[in-house]
Amino acid sequence: MGHVTCLLSEIAVTGHDAQQWADALPASPSAIDALVLDCEASPLPIGLVAALPLIDGRLRAAGVAFRLTGLNRAAQLVVHLAGRSGLISDARSEDRDLAAGAWPLALLCGERGRLVVEVRRDAGQNPWLTSPEIHDWLDGIVLSTLAIDLGRLEQINSMLVAWLLQLAQRLRPAPIEAFAIAPQVLIQLKQLRVDQMMTLRKA
Repeated sequence: MGHVTCLLSEIAVTGHDAQQWADALPASPSAIDALVLDCEASPLPIGLVAALPLIDGRLRAAGVAFRLTGLNRAAQLVVHLAGRSGLISDARSEDRDLAAGAWPLALLCGERGRLVVEVRRDAGQNPWLTSPEIHDWLDGIVLSTLAIDLGRLEQINSMLVAWLLQLAQRLRPAPIEAFAIAPQVLIQLKQLRVDQMMTLRKA
């Protein structure tokens, strides 16, 4: 028993569909105990990120482990935030808190390359908001649009506003929107002219 390594650049999928990405990898490799996807230090297509639970579940059912290697730092952050830390073959020990959900956000992959950032209720008090890596993960994923779910926030502070503006600046000219915004939060964001950087949608 051994392992098989596939290269990300050799997977012939160009779209955002998760099922296409899942189907592009061997369904149930025989005579191996692990399938390794070498990401070659490249940003991860959003379709692949969305497919990770499909691929992992299918291979696990066949008794085959699935692991990601060759991830650059930004792509590692994406995998952590997508809730798939266990797939990283060379995860850093200092990322234990990140793997345990210490960050104030999570990533959810939608359709047609849309990435949803789910902001947690206590995000405004989370020390990770001051870390450069709170924006650096954007360099680890290829997406079409970014949507920020603010539905859990009842108020917003300067740290969160700064984070939103940084995201918008990093993504330009790609479209970005914030949605499910509480009335009071929406008033604050408009007063601070955040609506000049992104589309704001009320709850």
